[in-house]
Amino acid sequence: NWLIQQFRRVLGTGGHSDGMTVDKALSYPPVWHAVSKISGHIAYLPLNLHRETTRAGKTKNEKPMNHAGYRLMRVRANAYQTPFVFKRQLMVHALMLGNGYAYIKRDGLMSELWPLMPDRLETRLALGEKIHFYKPDRDEKLSLEDDIQQDIERSNKDGKGGVIPLRDSEVFHIAGLSYDGFSGKSLLSLAARSWNLGVGAEVVERTRQKRGYSGGVMLEAPEGVLTKQKDAEEFIEAWDKRHGGEENAGKAGLLTRGVKANVLQMSNLDSQFLENRKFQRQDVALAFMLEHILGDDSSVSYNSLEQKNLAYLQNCLSPWLKTWEEECEVKLLTPAEQQGGYYFKYNDGALLRTDKQTTATIISTLRSSEVINANEARSWLDMNPFEGGDSYDNPNTASSKPAGAAAP
Repeated sequence: NWLIQQFRRVLGTGGHSDGMTVDKALSYPPVWHAVSKISGHIAYLPLNLHRETTRAGKTKNEKPMNHAGYRLMRVRANAYQTPFVFKRQLMVHALMLGNGYAYIKRDGLMSELWPLMPDRLETRLALGEKIHFYKPDRDEKLSLEDDIQQDIERSNKDGKGGVIPLRDSEVFHIAGLSYDGFSGKSLLSLAARSWNLGVGAEVVERTRQKRGYSGGVMLEAPEGVLTKQKDAEEFIEAWDKRHGGEENAGKAGLLTRGVKANVLQMSNLDSQFLENRKFQRQDVALAFMLEHILGDDSSVSYNSLEQKNLAYLQNCLSPWLKTWEEECEVKLLTPAEQQGGYYFKYNDGALLRTDKQTTATIISTLRSSEVINANEARSWLDMNPFEGGDSYDNPNTASSKPAGAAAP
């Protein structure tokens, strides 16, 4: 009952501190850029199931494709979502609200992963066990399950508002930075004040534009000239017609009747306003563990795109990749499979792809060093293997080729 009361208290807040909501935060371009970039890469990189076996002293790594966990992460997460859409949704939840949840639908074997809305779920420890208290929506697939329907009806009958408990083994949970160890902290709440500064700056600028303010040039007429409003309007109209628009850029102008043109410089206040907006974008980048100011590549000192992506992978993506890998192993593999050498691993090579010349040099070096064989090298290039390509011998030495061997 105490947990239910705590859960109702969280639901009753109706939002987050300082009036910051998910929609309001995502309307701020730096936040949208950071969330789209990170969630898109987590969803884009292949998450593969591996099995490592050792026979006769030799270790072999396989990719079993008939496993339910492989199908969920590479083929179909549920009836209405591909793995890319599913992983991206959970990452958006984890980045903004600190937690991404999905219900594990088991029908003999695992069949589907159904996303749960984090703003209607509260995670607590009860008697040493991790329990997720959730309030399903009537249109969710979870609510259509017979046993879940009975739990919801029982909860409503007991005055608990349709809140149902879910065991941790039933919930796929991607948690962000955590203080208590079982639930991630909401970045939307923690960064509300900082993001409100950026959103507020845009509101101020938009208000100034609606109210109207001086442009870049002011025309000054001597006393007694253009005193009539009609004459002044005709003069301004002729000026705008001559100099307004992109097609008139650079045209020479002629001022008569003693009229002077005064070019207005940017004020210190406007200059400081633009500088503050740059710092606000930097604050957003820091919150998401990104290397540089969002949308501004002028400060990037990396010599190549590969080095830039490597720094992004190490400092930002790696903790999220490890979180996904370990959660998949705990929730989508049985203890026997974990002991039998099954594990999940992200292929981050898709992010670190280089140009073809550099790729060819890397493959040639690894092949000559007998680190990879010919078929493994061809798989990097999405080419089919050939018979006899599993040898690790150096192809550049004459002794490595058996006598009479034909070139493939």
